[in-house]
Amino acid sequence: MEKAYTVQRHLKLAAPLTSGQIQALQNAGVQNVRIDGKCVSLVYDVRLVDLTRVIEDARVTLSRTFWQRAKRHLYHFKDNNLRDGASHVPHCCNKIKKH
Repeated sequence: MEKAYTVQRHLKLAAPLTSGQIQALQNAGVQNVRIDGKCVSLVYDVRLVDLTRVIEDARVTLSRTFWQRAKRHLYHFKDNNLRDGASHVPHCCNKIKKH
């Protein structure tokens, strides 16, 4: 697993996580789940895990404040950017043309 695609996301919870939800997160590919009061930190590889889908599948209830929703949208944008960058095949403009 490449470190460049492993990210840590901090989310504020509206309700505490159950052991079943933690297990569902780990089964979905989240490498580490750390709970600190009303916050949860998730570590995962963006190439393998879609945060929005994992949160919905595990039925995790997140805070609905404006700031928390904005953070989640930013996380979604950044994850998509990393995922797209990982699948990009670079080309070289400096190749010598063969005649």
